[in-house]
Amino acid sequence: MEAIWFEGYRTGVMSVTRSSESGSEPAISFCDSTCEQLLDLLLGMAVSLDADFQEAHRNRLSELSSTDWVLNHWLNAGFGGDWNTSDAHRVPFDWDTLLRSLASNPGTSAASSRLRQTVNVVIRLRALQSAFATELDDLKSQAIYQFSYGLSHELNNPLANIVTRASQLLRTSPRSDDQLSLETIIENAMRGCEMLGDLMLIARPPEINRQLVDSTELGQQIQERGSHWAQLRMVNLQVHWAIHQPLRLDATLMKEAVWAVLRNAIEASSTEQWVWLHAKLDANMLMIQIDDQGVGLSTDALKYCFDPYYSGREAGRGLGLGLTKAKRLSTLHGGGVGIANRVGGGCQARLWFEVG
Repeated sequence: MEAIWFEGYRTGVMSVTRSSESGSEPAISFCDSTCEQLLDLLLGMAVSLDADFQEAHRNRLSELSSTDWVLNHWLNAGFGGDWNTSDAHRVPFDWDTLLRSLASNPGTSAASSRLRQTVNVVIRLRALQSAFATELDDLKSQAIYQFSYGLSHELNNPLANIVTRASQLLRTSPRSDDQLSLETIIENAMRGCEMLGDLMLIARPPEINRQLVDSTELGQQIQERGSHWAQLRMVNLQVHWAIHQPLRLDATLMKEAVWAVLRNAIEASSTEQWVWLHAKLDANMLMIQIDDQGVGLSTDALKYCFDPYYSGREAGRGLGLGLTKAKRLSTLHGGGVGIANRVGGGCQARLWFEVG
């Protein structure tokens, strides 16, 4: 361990210790007053994983570090440069890293000992809260999937019957206004059938049928479908597909997952804005990134966008299943999906699929 001593800056501060090995986390021994304030902050953190609540505690930590030079230096050492900025080139602030670092503080005072004990309690509580939230989310999703599957079966037959009868009438109707009405009925009934198909696909997806796929052809199919939709909405689409070797995956399900995200990006864009799709191979993972220049997602949308039936739009909102479908199908491929707002506007979505 490399020990750095700070003398004369604050009475009671013993030392900052930092590992000289790459990737190790800093540890610190604070004065009693700093320990007591950190204890109060951590006890507050222990009761909630809410993002807004934790942001308030981050602000409190910032205020505390502004009055304690050693604490500020330690945070900078642990989180890269000015820890309290959101500069994308700096190491992002992470509460779990902070907690692990505090748990290793070498102080011998009673306050330091209480701090270590409290940190370990908070770490355990956060792990329990996270595990509970994950299990609750899984149970909620399974309940929704079961409901959706049953509902789809009940509604699909009446809609199919409407399409069949309306099609028969359309072929025999001599009046143009009746034909127009029947075409509208068929179009909307088919849209309902498509939604129910998505429901059933999410509720009970088919088994993954992995086969060797021509990656160049796969990229062309995705580009053609996306370009058609982009042209209808007067949006610019650029696809960069840097993959040429065969891939082992279920092409049908993979394309459905990518299309769900790509369609969202196109529909979120205004006339003449750009959407970019980049694909590359990283070890045994197919990585796809989709960026748009839309308005981005609200805080609620970022939190709930992968939940079934959630939609950030009201008019023509559909069932809110696009991102849910993308998550479901990419997870079945041993991958996943994530989404975040871009600096300067718009969203960035990433999908990954195991292809080994």
